[in-house]
Order: sequence, then C-alpha cells, then structure tokens
Amino acid sequence: MLAYAYLLLAFLLNSIGAILVKMHAQHGFQMSGGFFSLLIGNRYFLLALVAFAGNVVAYSFALTRLPLSIAYPAMIVGSFMVVSCFSFLYFKENIQVMQIVGYACIVFGIFCVLRFARV
Repeated sequence: MLAYAYLLLAFLLNSIGAILVKMHAQHGFQMSGGFFSLLIGNRYFLLALVAFAGNVVAYSFALTRLPLSIAYPAMIVGSFMVVSCFSFLYFKENIQVMQIVGYACIVFGIFCVLRFARV
C-alpha cells in the first residue's frame, strides 16, 4: 500500500513540475543580474526542477513494489488529469467536449490496466 502512496506523490510532484514550467514560460527566462536575481527571476523554473527531482525519488520508491507496466501508466494518467484540470481552472485554457470524451476514455483505460493487473 505504501507503494501506491509513493506513486500518488510521484504523479503530484510531476504535475506540479509541469505547472511550474508553464508558469515560468509565461514569465520568461531571467538571464541578467547577479546570482540572487537569477534565482528569484527564475523561481518557477527552479521549483519545477525540485518538483521533478522529487518525482524521480518518489517514483523510484514506488517501483520497488510495483511493476513498471502498472506504475508508469498510472503516474502518467494521474499527472495528465491533474495538469488538464489545473490548466482549465487556473490558466483558463479551453477544453473541448471531444477532449473530455478522450479524457474519459483514458481514465477508463487506466482503470482497466489497474483493475485487471496481476500484482
């Protein structure tokens, strides 16, 4: 059960990293000033790197108990759903009806992968 908690943490950190990269892209890459100006000016990028590094650690712990064929699809779909929802709610990105249909198919697919896996 702890492996699934690590997997949940991994996909949340992956999602946070992706969202922070988007936030960084909106502000641009800061290349001028001193060391601290670079850190502060690129804070979203640096935080994204930390989130992605945390993702790798949590995902590695999850893989000690879960097969890759289950953990990877679950992490990717979990991240995909979190990022899609956040994109719609925070970034005000448009999501079309057929995209929602596609999301539902993807969620059903991952449900089948997880439900019928022999672990």
